[in-house]
Amino acid sequence: MNSRSLAAAAATALAATLLAGCDGDDPAPAARSSTPPASTASPGSAQSTPPGSVQSTPPGSAQTPTPPSATALGPHGYGALRLGMNERAARGTGLVTITSAPKSGGCGTFDLKGRTDPKGDGVGGYLSARYGVASIFARSGMATPEGITVGSTRAEVKRAYPRMEDGPNASFTRIPGTPKAMYGFLFDGGRVRELTLDLEMQDCHN
Repeated sequence: MNSRSLAAAAATALAATLLAGCDGDDPAPAARSSTPPASTASPGSAQSTPPGSVQSTPPGSAQTPTPPSATALGPHGYGALRLGMNERAARGTGLVTITSAPKSGGCGTFDLKGRTDPKGDGVGGYLSARYGVASIFARSGMATPEGITVGSTRAEVKRAYPRMEDGPNASFTRIPGTPKAMYGFLFDGGRVRELTLDLEMQDCHN
């Protein structure tokens, strides 16, 4: 093949290559960007609530529950204060203030913290040197489990305690299931003026 033939063949091949380039499918650049990129959340937008808002109660509140108030008088005592406790144990309940300690086999007195005397002239209870906590007097807001309190009528007391007996100084009733304890009632005008929870063998008052 001479030089003219080689040149002609080369020119033909070049033309065919150019035609093929024009006819071929070239992916459109827009096709690669037709779908916008997924939006990216701004920093911190994943939190639906402000930091720390998951706490519904102040820190530490679960560790320091408020103790319930003791309001029932009887059948064994008043809250943690029990008939028969010695002076040290009574102090340890945190419910009493010893106003006079028992001496020489006699009796002392105590007040109930946070409870006022309906009459304003009595003690919260008696502490026997021999028997320990001998009597607990009902104070404002206190009642027996049967609902008897200072101010209840004689009829209400009799209904709650059908076996109530009248003594020379006061009325009393033994507590079923608690043989060593009894309730004492002092009536005035047909209503309870004084209500006590006593050891049956107490030696501090009539």
